Amino acid sequence: MKKSIVFSFVLLFLGIKTYAQHSVLASDTTLQQSYKSKYLSTHKTLKTVGWVSLGTGVPLVVLGLLYEIGSINSSNGKGLEKTGNWMMASGAGLTVASIPCFIISHHYKKKAASLSLGNQQVFIPQQYGFISRIQPALYLRIPL
Repeated sequence: MKKSIVFSFVLLFLGIKTYAQHSVLASDTTLQQSYKSKYLSTHKTLKTVGWVSLGTGVPLVVLGLLYEIGSINSSNGKGLEKTGNWMMASGAGLTVASIPCFIISHHYKKKAASLSLGNQQVFIPQQYGFISRIQPALYLRIPL
């Protein structure tokens, strides 16, 4: 007798959970879409930062190298040499700093792509069997 009462309560709670999924998934999908848009905007921002850093660093290295070459035969070589050293060092730093930006940007891109929305077939218990319904679902793709 006690087992049948416990079994009835378990079935009741499972049924309530099944019927309540639709509204919960609707709010979760909105939340997941906001996460996806957040990941995509972070990806875009980091990618832009990486390209700006790389686009600034490489010309600074080249210009610093040109200043160094120009200071070899110049009478004012000491001033140009310091400028060239600073330009090469800061350009190299910016170029190296762009690498983590691209790596982290790719990480966020993969994270945003792994969240997707779709429909799932759910079987709901009825009086003489089951009824099939389609409900929205959130898919999490795990790349191996």
